[in-house]
Amino acid sequence: MISKSFHYLILLPLSILPYFCLYIISDVMYVCMYHIIGYRKKIVTKNIQNSLLHLTQEQQLVVIKRFYKHLCDIMVESVKSFTISKKQLAKRFIIKNPELADSFAQKNQSIIIVGGHYNNWEMFAQATPLYHQHNCIGIYKPLSNEFYNTKMLKSRQKFGFTMFSMKETLSCFKHPSIKAIFFASDQSPSNYKNVFWTQFLNQDTAVQFGVERLSKLYNYPILTYNISKVKRGYYQAEYELLCAKPKEYKKGEITKLFTSKIQESILNKPQYWLWSHKRWKKNRTALDI
Repeated sequence: MISKSFHYLILLPLSILPYFCLYIISDVMYVCMYHIIGYRKKIVTKNIQNSLLHLTQEQQLVVIKRFYKHLCDIMVESVKSFTISKKQLAKRFIIKNPELADSFAQKNQSIIIVGGHYNNWEMFAQATPLYHQHNCIGIYKPLSNEFYNTKMLKSRQKFGFTMFSMKETLSCFKHPSIKAIFFASDQSPSNYKNVFWTQFLNQDTAVQFGVERLSKLYNYPILTYNISKVKRGYYQAEYELLCAKPKEYKKGEITKLFTSKIQESILNKPQYWLWSHKRWKKNRTALDI
């Protein structure tokens, strides 16, 4: 377990460094993680081989290497988030069309914004309050390390983003403010009792049904987003209206829609998705569904 001393003696001093120094560290980390340690290389390779069937082995290898380089950048950028200023964050992360979300805030309408762990989702969460008229709220899975869970929350919330744990999801929806509630819905479900099965990246995939269920229960319009990497350390997000009246959709249609949008982003630039997580822990056949 990472100690408090590591945070105060290593991470915080690193966080103060300028970006060009952090990217030198990132380059060294890439060599260590990919070439020497092989961090989760079997998982990454298997995920990419099973998902990107349209690519040759050589092209898949290029994606794998680019993923590790990007992952190392994300890691040092996450360290930088401990001390990044509001001015610096606004310069490095731009939301191109916040007026789409704001049009609902002006009608006193809360919304759901759903996407995946694509590009720098951490910087996106930290930056959203700079662009929105809504109260920005995120649903998260608490870390097992209580100290770093607290530090993660402090970092994400430093500019106005509010975090609710997964167990507090209903409390979040009952929060009296006009709000935009953010979900990352591309992780493997913790519970397979209430999931929706669909095809995602050429595989039978279980998707949490919560976004669709809650959007219909509270009649919240749903926006989705795509994050693009402009250059190293600079990102842009663009919103798209997924559905304005969720109650009008049949069961499963909304889940298929946002899953399709996440897949579209991944297939466009696959190196920017989080291939190192175990997305396909179980399959429908094994669960006898």
